Amino acid sequence: GTLPNDDGEDRIVAIVKRGTEYYVELFNWIDYAYHETASIGSSNDYKYGMYLDSATEITISEDADGFYASGLSAYEGETIDLVIGNAPHASQVVDSGIVRLDHNGDFGYAGYGYESVGQTMNMPPAMITKRINQFGIRFIDTVGGLVGPSYEEMETIIFRDGVSYYDTELELFSGDQIVDNVGGFDRETYIWFSQNQPLPQTILQIVAWTERYE
Repeated sequence: GTLPNDDGEDRIVAIVKRGTEYYVELFNWIDYAYHETASIGSSNDYKYGMYLDSATEITISEDADGFYASGLSAYEGETIDLVIGNAPHASQVVDSGIVRLDHNGDFGYAGYGYESVGQTMNMPPAMITKRINQFGIRFIDTVGGLVGPSYEEMETIIFRDGVSYYDTELELFSGDQIVDNVGGFDRETYIWFSQNQPLPQTILQIVAWTERYE
């Protein structure tokens, strides 16, 4: 549903049930390149997209034992996901309102992780035995994701090129990715896609090249 903002504009909200309690969650407007509070205004600065449920920004501190984030008593005893800088951090259990971190970063946020999953309709022609030889996915402002002919057979999409180091953050990707040899012959052929990390993924188009079985 929607609720009005102070400026009169509608804001999207969702009612979410967790256990026996209900929560009202607000969806924030995001513009990667022109967010008015972005620190550097870069199209690669996606810190303002919090891709976690019940997310909150965190302040990173350091003591004799290393880096940590505090003020997380709302998640006490629960496992939360984190993003430090522009990279996911390993899940942590909140203890006394604190989680320990493997590394530092310019910013961070924490919340409950979730997986987004989608599936196309049966590829045409509907009642003809066929297979998908190749398909292309057009992304905009995306980092990470999985695709495949079924949920169980999805594989990670490689966005990192051969000249970038694995300890450096990925830039937001906009463009096409081509996937070959997807599944076998069947009357029902689908393309599945998923995002299981707290990172942005937007799919604009999926185009498949199919082969009929005669």
